[in-house]
Amino acid sequence: MSIIGCNDSIEYHEGIDTDIMMRAFFANMSVRPSCYQCAFKKRYRNTDFTIWDCFDVDKFSKELDNDKGVTRILAHSDLANIILKESSSQLKVLEINSNKAVEGVKEMFHSVSMNPKREAFFVDLNLLDAEVCFHKYFPVTLRHRLEKQARLWTARLGLYKYIKRIFKAINGNREIKR
Repeated sequence: MSIIGCNDSIEYHEGIDTDIMMRAFFANMSVRPSCYQCAFKKRYRNTDFTIWDCFDVDKFSKELDNDKGVTRILAHSDLANIILKESSSQLKVLEINSNKAVEGVKEMFHSVSMNPKREAFFVDLNLLDAEVCFHKYFPVTLRHRLEKQARLWTARLGLYKYIKRIFKAINGNREIKR
């Protein structure tokens, strides 16, 4: 199991608060129909890699927790391990216990539930301009804009990861409903 940090200098400042595509995805609106009954939701898979976001990187490394995004890679084959080894000079790689890496990761084992508005969303998507449709279902409100500004300012001040940890502790690691 590896966690990889990115060294790119490209900055993207939208997030789940204002990125309508992310909001649609995390609301289980724009995922593929097969995601609702995914046959691959299991620890051991017939593939070389399983790759997903590492939102809780602070559990594994304070150094990699830079608020720029970290990816987990679970290597399932010898080929995957060779590719990771050969790529490690270009990446920040931290090897961790694979059981610990999947512990508490519900996305690894459970399919998402269907959003009750999904069917209406896709009907509208065929009738409306895509941007109009996304804004109909995921309007960016004043609250979303304020959350984005708070996120950006706390990140600029170097406080974001600390505030995120405090929020997680207070919230008991529960998801935020938007």
